[in-house]
Amino acid sequence: MLISISLFHQTANAKFGWNVNTNLSKQQITLTATTHQHADFSKVCTLWIKNGEKILLIGSMPETGEKTFKITQKLGKMIKGGELIISIENKQNQGLSPTIIEYQQEWKS
Repeated sequence: MLISISLFHQTANAKFGWNVNTNLSKQQITLTATTHQHADFSKVCTLWIKNGEKILLIGSMPETGEKTFKITQKLGKMIKGGELIISIENKQNQGLSPTIIEYQQEWKS
């Protein structure tokens, strides 16, 4: 099963967009950058999943091109009923939970 989401977001310091494709049969998430203009190069956009009180960092969003992440057993359990979160984090110090949440929605599967 393939689920695709297109995200576009603009703030005072950045304009970015990605296609997020979740392919459960291949057990992978593919992120494709469609637009990315960021004014603060010490920051990075990151993808998280939240389900209930649990939050898991998936990885950094691509600034250009495409990135693929494997859906682990732990991640697979969190996708159903979970929320997709994109946050802005310091490149040098990514914590255990999102710092500045720029986007949040139900992860449709």
